[in-house]
Amino acid sequence: MGVQIEGGAGNKVENCVLRNLGNHAVQIDGGASHVVSGCEMHGAGDGGVFVSGGNRKTLESCDHLIHNNHIHHLSRRSRCYTPAIHE
Repeated sequence: MGVQIEGGAGNKVENCVLRNLGNHAVQIDGGASHVVSGCEMHGAGDGGVFVSGGNRKTLESCDHLIHNNHIHHLSRRSRCYTPAIHE
């Protein structure tokens, strides 16, 4: 991973170039109000951004924001479906 966020709140990944990585460029597991914005991501082995959060039982939103990124040339390692943004 280029950037891995687990839990927490309000972390921002902004205006970065993330390239030639083994898995996802950014992985967000849980937490609230994390932002990935204005980044260029390419050459990742899997997808661009993997994001999860919120609570299905209570329908509580995580309020993560993935905005205005340029994500291209993915799945160098995985040959099956790996989206640019997986939620």
